[in-house]
Amino acid sequence: MKILHISLQERGQDDVTLRYFWETPNQYQEHTLSVTEIKELVEQANKNYYTRIPFNLGKIGETLYNFLDKSDRLLATALKQCRQEGCVIAIAMSEELAQLPW
Repeated sequence: MKILHISLQERGQDDVTLRYFWETPNQYQEHTLSVTEIKELVEQANKNYYTRIPFNLGKIGETLYNFLDKSDRLLATALKQCRQEGCVIAIAMSEELAQLPW
């Protein structure tokens, strides 16, 4: 089974980069996110998931997927590569993002 690694790399004070790679960290694809976008995702998760009665879990999952996939469809493309055999997604994020309901 293949492992898709997704890691968050800081890029200055206002931006971060999501890097996607299979086995070799030096052979990655990436897209850039604003820190504001990440903070909004954390706030939304805190509001919708970490409550007494969670918001629609499917909708939360869709939001997280879209956060990782973006318009360049890096995640969707990677998942198509391992559709037959399956894969594991290993996400390495900062402390703030680690609390999200991945």
